[in-house]
This record gives sequence, structure tokens and C-alpha cells, in this order.
Amino acid sequence: MLADLTGMEPLFGAFMDYQGGAYGMALLSKLPIVSSTNYRLPDGNEPRTALSAVVELPQTGQLLRFIGIHFYRTEEERLAQAVRLEEYSEDDEVLPTILAGDFNSERGDSVLTYLEKSWYVVDKGEDYLTFSSFDPVKEIDFFMWRPLDSFSIISQELLAEEVISDHRALVIELVVDSLLEGLRRFADDNRNHRLIRAQGSN
Repeated sequence: MLADLTGMEPLFGAFMDYQGGAYGMALLSKLPIVSSTNYRLPDGNEPRTALSAVVELPQTGQLLRFIGIHFYRTEEERLAQAVRLEEYSEDDEVLPTILAGDFNSERGDSVLTYLEKSWYVVDKGEDYLTFSSFDPVKEIDFFMWRPLDSFSIISQELLAEEVISDHRALVIELVVDSLLEGLRRFADDNRNHRLIRAQGSN
């Protein structure tokens, strides 16, 4: 239904069977999904997976990876899930990758401290509390990427919408730095070409 309403491409990775269906992680993408993997993570109180999608930028053909997670439940279980996720993704560090979701962890604990060694964690600024949506008291939802120079943030906003979720949704507009650098080179080439033409006509 959400895919139909948004016109986006859907992807679902099941954690477990639930009430005649499945309970898990979902992603929606405006970009074409070229491959996906539902990585099994160590079980906590419930089974967990990390849903990975590789998408393609139509302008350049560049590939990007997005990984959605929902770590759970104790700090020990969540750290084990983070370590396993790193083991899955350690061979793909060159591919620009975004990792986002409900980490059920706060800055300074063992889970975020471990991930911050290899991921850039976005600073939300003064308005950073993500849970709960009706009474925000802590930050447990994060957006991170690697390599460090993969993206630049144009804008970000935490939404106050109590109906759709008990968490505040984080909306981030990004630019892919390699694409931005290509546009800069294109603009520089055009400017130099105009200068050469202007000099040639004098």
C-alpha cells in the first residue's frame, strides 16, 4: 500500500512469521533497486535482520547502498548485532553506504561507540531527541554513512507526527559528493570554454 501511495519501489525483509504474515524491516526507494540482501543478525528477545538495498543513480550509474536496521533488545544483544553487521559489510567499504534506523542505543553506550569507529554519525543539532514522538526524551534513532566523504547534507528535519509512529521521523536531503564534484567540474569546463571563446573573439 505504501509503495502504491508513494510511487516508490518496495523492499521487505522478514524478521519472523507473525499472525499469519511476517514482521520485519521495509524500505522504499525512488531509485531503482539493483540488488538486495536480508542479513541475519544474532537473535535477541526477537529475531533480527538488517535489510540492505543497492540502488543506482540514473544520472551516472553510480551504485549506493542503504541498510535499514532495528536493533533489539539488551545492550549486549544490540552490540552483537552491530558487530555481525560489520562483518557482513566489511568487504564493501568502498561503496557509499547509508545505515539508518532504530538502534535502541544512545550516544556514549557501547553500540554507538563501536559503530562510530567506522561510520560518520549525523549530528542532528539542537533538536535531536527521537523517542517518543509524543514526549521526546532520548535519541535512539540514527543516520550514518561511510566513507566519510560520500555525502553532504543539504537539509534535515525531525518530524513531530504522533500518528504514524511512536518515533520522530528524520528527513534528510543529501547530495552525493562524487556527483557534486562532477557537476563542479562540468561548470568549470563550461566557464573555461566560454573564456576561451571570448578571448578568441577579441
